Amino acid sequence: MKIILDTEIKNLDGTSIPQEKGKVTTLKYVFCNILSGQIQEKVISGEEKVRRYNLATEIYRNTEIELGVSDIKLLMDLVAEGYVPLISGQIWNILDPPQCETPGKAPEDGDTIKGVPMKDGTV
Repeated sequence: MKIILDTEIKNLDGTSIPQEKGKVTTLKYVFCNILSGQIQEKVISGEEKVRRYNLATEIYRNTEIELGVSDIKLLMDLVAEGYVPLISGQIWNILDPPQCETPGKAPEDGDTIKGVPMKDGTV
């Protein structure tokens, strides 16, 4: 999946979420930030740290990137753990857009939304 990394993450009212030095919050900022840190109380292997570092470096150097399923899952999991719903919800919708059973029709109550895995492994 091709991701445009300068996509801006915004407040509910559509205004920018500012960062240091007058920059705005983008996918690139969030991804590099979450990949470069470590969530407390989680021990990750050296191999996983290198994987995250390499992905963060690739994201930092580019304006768009082609991500595979395992990288998308990693980013979705890390963002969900490390960011508030305002940010993680937007990013999840970008990385795995919800889809209705009937193409071209907005989802309604009772429709099955495909693509977002539940904790029990169902989709």
